[in-house]
Amino acid sequence: MVAWNFFSKRRNINLDNLIKVKNFDKYEKLVEWCNLMRVQPPEESDYNKARVVAFPPAENKPKPRSRTSKKTTPPSKSAPAKKRTYRKKAATKK
Repeated sequence: MVAWNFFSKRRNINLDNLIKVKNFDKYEKLVEWCNLMRVQPPEESDYNKARVVAFPPAENKPKPRSRTSKKTTPPSKSAPAKKRTYRKKAATKK
């Protein structure tokens, strides 16, 4: 098996992004994936640090106010569009 540090540097893989993209919500899923890739998994403490970065805890954000719809006025009737007229091609000389 290949060491995680070597594998991540060689493939330019960031543990934070890997956890986010593959949606590894548990360390066991990461270990399974590493076994399939024949890589020694990172330590669980490293996983926990990266998971906090990948999935930050939800903060209590104020709910956005519902927007009131504005009354729309019907479009005013305009004059109908003119029909396009085409010019005749000039006759060519032989």
